[in-house]
Amino acid sequence: MQAAFRGRTWLGCASHNLNLVQKHAFDGTSDDRPSTTLAPVRLLLQHCKELVTWARRSNFQRDLPKSLLQCIEVRWDSRFDMLSSVDDNYDALLAATPANPKVAAHLQHIPRDMLKALMALLQPLKENRLKLCHERAPTLHLVLLVKNRLLTLFAEAEEDEPWMAEIKRRLCRRLQLDLKVDKQPPK
Repeated sequence: MQAAFRGRTWLGCASHNLNLVQKHAFDGTSDDRPSTTLAPVRLLLQHCKELVTWARRSNFQRDLPKSLLQCIEVRWDSRFDMLSSVDDNYDALLAATPANPKVAAHLQHIPRDMLKALMALLQPLKENRLKLCHERAPTLHLVLLVKNRLLTLFAEAEEDEPWMAEIKRRLCRRLQLDLKVDKQPPK
């Protein structure tokens, strides 16, 4: 396909690239050095995934007001959707802890303030990806606006906790690498 468009300007799917920005910011790439700063985030995500998987398999989910959604890497925004579903059910999960030690064990590693902060960080990625996904309207003119808006939103602030600052740095770096217009296709 790339050979057919040789000599033309190549532009990848911005929505797909935004999804890659998020994936690489959290999971890293082979170029990234390991970060202990992100250990609390990784622990929270791991326990959210395990809690959701257990709740779905054990039918515990039936007792919850809303469904818990799994994080599936190939599904766009599923990390945000999983965190949001855990947050929506947090009070019900908390109420179930006395009778269910499995829920209690997971919730002790899912502090609600950190959960909400992580959701607030991911929300703009989801909202802007949705803006770029319209099937009946052109969105090419939005790519640069979205990129600049996200770079501004992800600028580090003095009050950021270390894990938040690290994720913001990674998001900004990945935005610069993954969401760009090149004259040549990537090699």
